[in-house]
Formats: sequence, C-alpha cells, structure tokens
Amino acid sequence: MTDTSRKSSIPKKLCFGLICNSTQLERWQAETVKLLRENGIELKIIILNDNKPTRISPAKKVLTYPYKNLLFRIYNRYILKPSSKKPVDISEQIAGIERLKCKTNQKGYTDRFSENDIKKIKSHKPDFILRFGFNIIRGKILNSAKFGVWSFHHDDENKYRGGPPGFWEIYKKDHTNGVILQKLTDKLDAGIILKKGYYKTINHSYLANIDQIYFESKKFPLQVCKDLMNGIDNKIPSHTKAPIFYVPGNFKMIIFLLKLLKNKIKFHLTELFLIEDWNTAIIDQSLENILKNNSLNNDKLKIRWLPKPKNRIFSADPFIFTDKNGNSNILYENYDYRERKGKISSTIINDENKTSVAIEENFHLAFPFILNHNNNIYCIPESFESNQVRLYKLDEATGNFQFIKPLIENTAVVDPILFKHENLWWLFFTRKDLPGVNLYAYFSKEFDGNFEEHKNNPIKIDIKSSRPAGAPFYFNGKLCRPVQDCAKTYGDKIHINKIEKLSPQEFSEKTIETLTPIENSKFYKGIHTINSNGKYTVIDGKRFIFIGENFVFQLKRKIHKLLKLK
Repeated sequence: MTDTSRKSSIPKKLCFGLICNSTQLERWQAETVKLLRENGIELKIIILNDNKPTRISPAKKVLTYPYKNLLFRIYNRYILKPSSKKPVDISEQIAGIERLKCKTNQKGYTDRFSENDIKKIKSHKPDFILRFGFNIIRGKILNSAKFGVWSFHHDDENKYRGGPPGFWEIYKKDHTNGVILQKLTDKLDAGIILKKGYYKTINHSYLANIDQIYFESKKFPLQVCKDLMNGIDNKIPSHTKAPIFYVPGNFKMIIFLLKLLKNKIKFHLTELFLIEDWNTAIIDQSLENILKNNSLNNDKLKIRWLPKPKNRIFSADPFIFTDKNGNSNILYENYDYRERKGKISSTIINDENKTSVAIEENFHLAFPFILNHNNNIYCIPESFESNQVRLYKLDEATGNFQFIKPLIENTAVVDPILFKHENLWWLFFTRKDLPGVNLYAYFSKEFDGNFEEHKNNPIKIDIKSSRPAGAPFYFNGKLCRPVQDCAKTYGDKIHINKIEKLSPQEFSEKTIETLTPIENSKFYKGIHTINSNGKYTVIDGKRFIFIGENFVFQLKRKIHKLLKLK
C-alpha cells in the first residue's frame, strides 16, 4: 500500500453504535460510552434488546433453580457491591439519538439479527458497534459496521474462557488478571484482539479486583479509535485453547471465601510486621557481559553491597555515571522509614563508606535517572509529590545537583527515563495511580522542553513489563529498555525489552532477556533497577524485615481507617 492510499484510508472521525439490553447500563459501561463521546466519537444508534423474557412458573423456578451455585448467587447479589457495576440510566445523555428495538432469532444462547434490522443499522454507517447486551451474537450483524462489533472479555483469554470475570484468578492464585477488547467473529472465542492489558490480581479483595479490571478497561475502545484515526490497525487473531470456566459450585465457593480471608489476613499482617528493605550492589562487569551470560547468579561475578547504616534506612534505584575525574559515581534513593521520605544520595565506587546528599527537597525523591548530554550530567529523579518531572544539572564544583526546570507539570510521575531515538527525545514513565501498569510516553525535539503527549497514551498496559527499571541502552545493536515485572510482587524480576516500534503514533517492544534476583545474598526477594557505565553495573535487591517505625505508622493508619469507616 502506498503512503497516499494509506492516508486516504485513515478515518478523520469515527462514529459508533451501541448494543445494550436497556438504557440502564453498568457504571463502567456508561463511563466507556461517555469517554468515547467526550473525545469526539459520535454515537449514531442505540440497538436495544426487545426479546421478551421467557416466563417460568414459580413451581418450575423452584424445581430448576441452580442450587449448586447458590452460595455464589447469594454472594454476588447481596454481598458483593462493586462500584463499577452500579446501574446507571443513560436516557438523558442519549436523548435525540435513534433507538432501534430488535427482536432476534434466538437459538440456545445465540442471537441472530433480522435482515431488516441489519439494514437499518447499516444505514447509519457506524464505524464500529460496542456490545453491552444480548447473548452470543452471530451472523451478518458482525459485518454491519466497518470495523466490526467490539466486545470485552475481562480475563486473559489464553487462560480463562467463560467466567465469572476476575474470580478464577484469585481462586487459582494467578498473579495477573488479563482484559481484552475484541472484534467478534462467527466462531466462539476466536475474536480479533484489538486491545489487551494485564493488571495485578488483587487477591485479598474480589470487589477491588472487579472494580480495577472494569474501570481501567473503559478506555480501551477510545484507544483503539485513536489508533484507527492515526492509521494503526492492530489485528491479533485469538487462537485460545483455554479451558472454559463456569459459575463456581458451592464447595468451590466456600474454598474461595476461605482463600479471600487468608489473603486478607496475610495482607494486613504483612503491612504491619514486614516491610521492604532494599540495598544497592556493585558488579565489576558491564551490563553487556552480564546479559551475554543471561544471569546475575553467576559465581564468577564479583558482587558487593553498600554498607547499611540503619535498618530503617535503605538504598535503592541506583544509577551510575563517570565524572570529569574518571570516578564512577552511584546515585540512589536514600529512604528513611521514620521520615517517610526519600532523598538522592551519592557514593563514589571504591569509597563506598563515604556518601553525600546529591539532591534533597521537602518532598519525596527516588529513581535518580542520569543523562549525559553535551558533556553535562543531568538528573531526572522521581518526584511525584511535586506533581512535576524535574530536571537537575550537576555542579561539578560542589558535586551537588541544581534544579533547572520542570519538563512536565501537573502529573504525578513515577520512574521517568529520557532517551533519544530517531531525532526525537522520549520521556517514558508510569503514574502514581497505577505505577506498575500503565506506561506513558512524551516526545520533544529538544531534551529539555516542549514535550508533547504520545498520540495514544498509555502506550502499554502490563503489570509485567511497563514500569522502567533503568536507563535504555543498546545491546547487539538494538535499543533496549529494562523493565520491572511487578506481577508477583513489587520488583519480582527485571526483563530486558527490545524496542521494535516507536513513533508519535505507535509503540511496541518484545522481551529478549530476564534477570532474577541474586540468590546467594540477603537481598534475594526482589530486584527492580539495573544500570551500567560500561565498567560497572549497579543493581538493587530486596528483603523483608520488621521495622518498629513502620509498625507504628501502619497501625495508626489502619486504626484511623477503621474509625473513619464507622
């Protein structure tokens, strides 16, 4: 396809139809529709379910009631009250939009629309139809819109078909909960995946897990629309052979509730009695050599940890640079659990007992990303409490970093990295609301200003590989990005992702290596930062310990929360 023909096929504006059972939607569904319309995607037609419910006599209801699922039904109807599924009437919001009531040809759980109704739907020329109603839709209705009928599945289709959404992940101790938006086909469970995201399973709260996957996925249709309007038409056929799951029986429901209780107790006890304790390690090898051996657990690696002054103080997020005297300097987060605030400290390798404060503010600082540009050393630390991405420059005379300017404002940014790719400067980061899940990108022609937002932020939704874990680098001639895998636990492992596509319109990357924590050390429970200056590589490691200051803080917080609930 030539560039000219490609541009002519890009829609300048999109419109859609909505399939639903009534004008009363679940809250997350109503917000999905609202988000589309607020961003200029026009709603052309409402397709309503006009099928009459099958009447069943009271006696038959009693005889045919699925008593084997009684506990789940009681729990789901009377106890579980997720905000995302609260009923919302959208009648006023859709006033003036044509509503088409459709009776379908029903066979089992399958709905087929009449030729006449399909003709009426096509007359509105919808670019896509969003499905929030009816049963399994098949037939010509699937081709009545240019880009098809779109439907959600709130599980990872490669693991769980059926439902209930978000349930079996907790039951089976799955660390991630996948969500897809797919274009339906005539074949069951064989749609075209348009958008996919991975979230950390909230295993101590089924309600919170449901709200997370429903509320977060409401932006999927808009993101697919943005891709289409930018000429990106991603189509990934699903070939799942995952088992089909059903509503749990009473025995499994009892087990599920016991697991929830156990997870909740463990969650709260862990917050009270155990806390993450990080430390920084120095390796006398380049990152390239480490990756060639594909492991940090190599007996030949010489690894030494920074001395820890006090248990309540940890060092993490190490970055490294070479100063004008040829010394290798480490910058890292220095966090004190008593103060509940981090600052950026500096240490010269081979003199690790001597540390100094490089940057300190009246707000929390972490992840001191280092950039060498035009023979100047710059630092962009995480400073989400300031609601800015802040640029600092090294004063060679004092060894301290001076604040220069904010690069982005009014955003609570976590773990920012800055790098140049194909004549553009790219700023990647996650945000404080879901710091391990959504990856955002901004770009500029200059390294220190006028950053524009990527055309389809967030560019990635994946608890396993979104959050930055260090500075990008070249490996085997390819631009690579270290990323944190926070699915099992915060900083469980580091993946090295090769960037395959990066432009103002699109982004894709692929994992090529994985690094796990150093096993023969005290800090073997996690790793979430790795950087190198070619001579040395610096990493961090995690363990769990009891700290009195954290126990008091968490206890006060929990008591306050309980009193507030009352």
